[in-house]
Amino acid sequence: MTEPASQPRTWRPMAFWSAGILLALGLAWFVAAVVVPHYPTWRIVREGASTWNWDYSGAVTRLGGSERAKAELRFYLKMPPFIAPHRAVALQLLYMTGWRSTSDFASALQETDDATREWAARILGYIGPDATAARPALEHALNDPAQRVRAAAAEALKKIGSQEPPK
Repeated sequence: MTEPASQPRTWRPMAFWSAGILLALGLAWFVAAVVVPHYPTWRIVREGASTWNWDYSGAVTRLGGSERAKAELRFYLKMPPFIAPHRAVALQLLYMTGWRSTSDFASALQETDDATREWAARILGYIGPDATAARPALEHALNDPAQRVRAAAAEALKKIGSQEPPK
């Protein structure tokens, strides 16, 4: 009896298995490095969006204090809106940490969500005269389609004051 000829082994199955293993390891790394550390922030912000009369100062404490909360919330705001949808709450929490950089709040005036744009304008008004760098963004928000965003921008511009330097 003759033995059947064996098929020559090709590199393709080994390459596919190696690629699958690398993909699984990459996904595990992503979950461990990005998702797990930032999940508490996402959960706390979501809780703030679903709870009326929420304790913002307690949320900042639960986020690890003011300094850690600043970093976590700024990261949250850089994520796409479909991953981090409650941006208005995140802006309010960021303000509660003591963060007063107008660039983060002014860039939020470009968001698609009306509530986020409204709260960005309100917070710039709370910052007051120190938010003069955001004046062009607020003036642009005066033409916003949402009435409450326009009202918040107008109020913020009043609180910021005139553009002219004092004599």
